[in-house]
Amino acid sequence: MTISDFRHEKANFLENSPTPLLDIDCILMHFLNKDKTWIFTHSDSQIDEVADENLLSQIESAVQKRKTGFPVAYITEKKEFYGIDFYVNKNVLIPKPDTEILVEKAIELINANSFKTCADICTGSGCIAIATAKNVSDDVVFFATDVSHLCLEVAQKNADEILGEDSKRRIQFFLGEVLWPLIENENQKINEQKLDIILSNPPYIPRIMVNDLLRDGRNEPILALDGDACYIDTRDPNYGDGLSVIRVLVSQSFDKLKNGGYFLCETGEYNSQDTVELCRDAGFSEIQVLKDLEGAPRVVMAQKL
Repeated sequence: MTISDFRHEKANFLENSPTPLLDIDCILMHFLNKDKTWIFTHSDSQIDEVADENLLSQIESAVQKRKTGFPVAYITEKKEFYGIDFYVNKNVLIPKPDTEILVEKAIELINANSFKTCADICTGSGCIAIATAKNVSDDVVFFATDVSHLCLEVAQKNADEILGEDSKRRIQFFLGEVLWPLIENENQKINEQKLDIILSNPPYIPRIMVNDLLRDGRNEPILALDGDACYIDTRDPNYGDGLSVIRVLVSQSFDKLKNGGYFLCETGEYNSQDTVELCRDAGFSEIQVLKDLEGAPRVVMAQKL
């Protein structure tokens, strides 16, 4: 069987995938350690001439996993974000293209205002902090927090690989919920330090919708999706609206920012307007909703004046 025939046969097998041929190409590129150009220019080569029996077995297993809905990014342990390849595994949310809007705006604000301190809250794979750091002056200091030590292991790995020997100087990672690690840190200097800009892609999906999102087998961590996973109080009349994390985040961010500083939070279409109101109630000014490439509300941006 040629590579071309193999690609199309396996793509037909992935009948429920929105991008079956792309999925197969990504799997082949990963296991064969070849780029897309090589796959196309060798489409008439026999698949068993470029992959031995053991490798073909791994490819078949990967295709079977993808059939269940398991993401290609978790299979290949790689996802491109803002032009950078990030290491990912099932412990972190897979970086999404829509989140690049947050990074793009953060880079613009940091460069335009010569900001020097930035925090990335609920950092996950570290993609927001690292992609931003990669595109601003190397004297900008980043702090990143996450409630999961497994996420922080992934984030530190990405920082070391992408930023190199400067990674530990440029980004410090802290374990804990939202901004608490920067507010109740044993280092008094960190506690007292005010920040120029705070970025976050927190869990923001209403609890009732999370299971529906995961029915396709994507297996992304619920903790990274459910906006009420960390702050559960069923006596709260607002419980389950997906804003439990964001409520704490908005309040803490206002207190932690310098005057003139900015808060950027991804909320998706679920809670953008409610987040705008939370920002207004907290005392933020100049509040805007940035739209994604499809025109849907994606990021709430607010300034502390």
